[in-house]
Amino acid sequence: MEGTGAEQVWLTAESLGTADPALAADTERPAVFVFDEPLLGKLKLSGKRLVFLAETLGEIASTRPLEVRRGRVSDELSGRSLATTWAPVPGFSRIADATAPVELHPWPWLVRPTTSSVRSFSAWRRSH
Repeated sequence: MEGTGAEQVWLTAESLGTADPALAADTERPAVFVFDEPLLGKLKLSGKRLVFLAETLGEIASTRPLEVRRGRVSDELSGRSLATTWAPVPGFSRIADATAPVELHPWPWLVRPTTSSVRSFSAWRRSH
């Protein structure tokens, strides 16, 4: 983890759930999630996916204060003291650069990435 002392947890869709490392680090800290309106317009998510997101947000809201917003993520989070979990998606760095989280938690890899070959499952297995 890098940094400390954030006032809120910024939840991303990639790490949405009660096991999110930034969320789990402080069970009292309120959270915020932003439905990224420009991205939603491009992705055209199914109704089932949107219901899943809403249900997951409802589960989180039953355990701590949760603010849900809609708009451009960097605009909605501007000026906030945020903790977040790094996400391995292209837009994360751009948004994190704009919002400057004060606390950054590592992504919960199932297996840490290595420089080993992944050309086949057998090659990957031998390297682990």
